[in-house]
Amino acid sequence: MSDWLILVEYTGDLAQHETPHKVMRIRDYLTTPNLFTGRRPNIINLARSYAYQSEGYYASLLAEARRHRVAPTVQAMVELRQKSLYAHAVPELEAAMQRDIEAGAAPVERMFVAFTTSLPRGYDRFAKLLFDWFRAPVIEAEVTGGIKPKIASLRIVPPHKLKGEERRFFLA
Repeated sequence: MSDWLILVEYTGDLAQHETPHKVMRIRDYLTTPNLFTGRRPNIINLARSYAYQSEGYYASLLAEARRHRVAPTVQAMVELRQKSLYAHAVPELEAAMQRDIEAGAAPVERMFVAFTTSLPRGYDRFAKLLFDWFRAPVIEAEVTGGIKPKIASLRIVPPHKLKGEERRFFLA
């Protein structure tokens, strides 16, 4: 059995009753090295910032060093910071988005992907491929081009910034 652990910067970012998984502050994870000795938990890092040298960055870096499975990975944080660093994935992602539109998804200008699910619904190929490329809890895609989609930008969204429908979608 694998353990699931959700890391947050502040306990108010995600309450324990909102998820069946253990919620822990990032600071506690960083300062308690023996907590998961001999275990390899799955970690979802819901930091407020994934910038270089932030707590969120160090939590994922330390999780990888401890051989824990973590999302987002440090590689995803770095690549999604600048379009030139994720440009290698864009043609394949746009092709998947195009196939989803051809299968009936309505063209959008903005969408959220939480793990492998999209909001709005209908972009299953794109969402799964995006998560395969960049293991991050929530990614926002800005799209231009209508029925011929072009990815304008991709960015990791800190879940504490999600409100209303977007937050309900993420927690579902």
